[in-house]
Amino acid sequence: NAYQKARLVNRESRMGAQTKLIEQQKRLGHFITNANLLFILTIIITFGMVFLLIRQYALRLRESKAQSELRDQRDLLSVLFENVSLGITLWGKTDNFLFSNNGFTEITGYSKNDLQTLGDWFSLAYPDREYRNKVLNDWKDSSNKKEAIHQFKVVCKSGEMKDIEYRGAFLKDGRLLVTMSDTTWRVKAEEEKTNAQKLVAE
Repeated sequence: NAYQKARLVNRESRMGAQTKLIEQQKRLGHFITNANLLFILTIIITFGMVFLLIRQYALRLRESKAQSELRDQRDLLSVLFENVSLGITLWGKTDNFLFSNNGFTEITGYSKNDLQTLGDWFSLAYPDREYRNKVLNDWKDSSNKKEAIHQFKVVCKSGEMKDIEYRGAFLKDGRLLVTMSDTTWRVKAEEEKTNAQKLVAE
């Protein structure tokens, strides 16, 4: 009996140890599986972060290039505006003065310091009220057109009177873009030609 009991105890001990071993193997298997999943997840997150960083860098590079191109275009336009022989002015929706180039100052003598509104320009350039009203009426008549061409005599800041040809473009947003050229020499040449033809006819 003692022998059988010993064998039974021994067998139960072995079974218990085997059961514990199986449980430990299962736990180890779960641990390895979880560790593998965590490792894969870490790799995925790492690659995702690298991809996002590369994408962000590419977007910044593209944005920087676009800003550089836009800046170059703006600088080119600025150079063209300032060096073109035409006078250029831009007026806002409320007739406020927005911009003028060097050509405008060279032709008229006026600058942004002399002009705040379109009314200032009309008062300075056309001090004679009757003539100023005629100019204003001509501009009002062409306000519904996309482009208007006028020629008027202008009193410059120096007091000199010049013949100026205007080309006005009414923009969709309500602003007015005006270019001007000094045609004094052409008008004088035409007058001299007309006078010479009259003398010949007489």
